[in-house]
Amino acid sequence: STAEGISLNDDDDVDYTTLPQKVAVSLPVDISFTPQDVQSIKEEATDAINEIFAERFSDLEDIKRKTREDFERSKKIMGEANKLEAERVSNEYGDLIDVKIQKLLEDTREQRESILMKSKASRESIGKGFEVGSW
Repeated sequence: STAEGISLNDDDDVDYTTLPQKVAVSLPVDISFTPQDVQSIKEEATDAINEIFAERFSDLEDIKRKTREDFERSKKIMGEANKLEAERVSNEYGDLIDVKIQKLLEDTREQRESILMKSKASRESIGKGFEVGSW
């Protein structure tokens, strides 16, 4: 039979008249491969597959390397960020402590001065005796 001028094999069960012309191709009925042909085809296919896998493996190695570099860079950045945050908090609490100490010193100035005067008077009165009486 012929579909639009293309020679078809009469033994086929496929209706080639419904296929587009570029799909309906005449093939020889007797396609046979020698063991050497089969081995050659297998070797070519294996080489092609190995080449594709080698390329993909190389791509995966590149991704792995880049991921490791990104991770190390992120870790360094996070370390610096944590250090800066710790420094900020330390400064903030240091400032807060300084304010609290200053307030405590201001609030207790009179008592501290009084204690210092009593201590000075006590030191100066050592060995001078103590008079009791009425005047």
